[in-house]
Amino acid sequence: MHHASNQRSRVPLVLAGALLTAPAGASAGQRLPPPEGSGGYVNVSAPGLIVPVGDGFGPRGSGAVGATMGFGGGYFGRVGSQLGIAAGLRFHYDLYRATTTKARTYHLGPELRLGYAGPRIFAFGMIRGGYSHWDEERIVRTVWAAGDENGGHIGFGGGLWGAVLDRLLLGAEVDADVILSVAYDGSVAQRVGVTLAIGAWI
Repeated sequence: MHHASNQRSRVPLVLAGALLTAPAGASAGQRLPPPEGSGGYVNVSAPGLIVPVGDGFGPRGSGAVGATMGFGGGYFGRVGSQLGIAAGLRFHYDLYRATTTKARTYHLGPELRLGYAGPRIFAFGMIRGGYSHWDEERIVRTVWAAGDENGGHIGFGGGLWGAVLDRLLLGAEVDADVILSVAYDGSVAQRVGVTLAIGAWI
């Protein structure tokens, strides 16, 4: 009789122990979020600043400062303990407005980031390229004249991403693009941008 009573008294203790140890075991078996582990990412480039540099089929000599934003996604992985590689696809949109010029560019293409991956940060250099479309309006003899061109872009830059609250991605980037036109005059334009990034490690 006492033996059965002792067994019944141990049941709550066993259940309590199981409940306490189960979350720890589950969390120990969970995949660590990047950049501590490997996995996907998505991000949005919050509105940033861009400056057209040099001549080209953009705001020639206007000194216009524009805005840029975009979104992208891909996969982040590790090579060894500290080398991180993120490969993905990105779309971004630029808008310039000056006294005599309005210009918009649309860019789509792959990008590759490579750099140091710590437990909660990813500091990287970046290279990208792909398709570009330039849509421009400018005043010619007091009349707005519109035109558009297709081409491509090659870009590079660097930045820092971090993991906050496990899977929230926060960061910043500085980048530069050379935009190549396929128009008859073979125009070339350059831009330099600074953007913030917010997203998720998935």
